[in-house]
Amino acid sequence: MNKWMAWLIKQLKSMGRVSADEHNTRTAGVPSLNDQSRTVPIREIQPSHATKILKHLKALRAEDRYLRFGYAATDQQIDAYVLSLDFERDSLFGIYNRRLRRLP
Repeated sequence: MNKWMAWLIKQLKSMGRVSADEHNTRTAGVPSLNDQSRTVPIREIQPSHATKILKHLKALRAEDRYLRFGYAATDQQIDAYVLSLDFERDSLFGIYNRRLRRLP
């Protein structure tokens, strides 16, 4: 875990928003957001997920693209955005369900 992730987890814990699910061996030690007793594991996204990120973003409706990007991004703009992701420099995170499957 990098320093930024450790700092983020510490901040979220201080706000009561993160816990580690120690009872489920599949998610043991995975930081989680709590929402009224619902635990949602957070995982770091790897470069191998770029195709899935692209597919997810292109599936967004125009109003959701506007909320995500601040403008109704075209498919070409989304292509450029995903190509610009720097997994070496930045940490990207995804939210998953308890079985560690990506949430819709």
